[in-house]
Amino acid sequence: MEEGEEAVKVAGGVVQAKWYKYFIEMDKTKTEARMWMSDDVPGRVAMCEMTTSGMFASKTKMAVVEVKKQ
Repeated sequence: MEEGEEAVKVAGGVVQAKWYKYFIEMDKTKTEARMWMSDDVPGRVAMCEMTTSGMFASKTKMAVVEVKKQ
């Protein structure tokens, strides 16, 4: 597992986030994922990217696009 800090663009602005990167290999399937966490984003997950290779290859990206205040 690796980790670091960087500013990321989410929800029309920039937030300071701590990121975590990890690798998993199981039954000939490899997964690499990276998640950016920030206290400035509700739920703390600002962005996430995951790539899986093998029999069920996939690529997923998620990011906060809008934050509504009530």
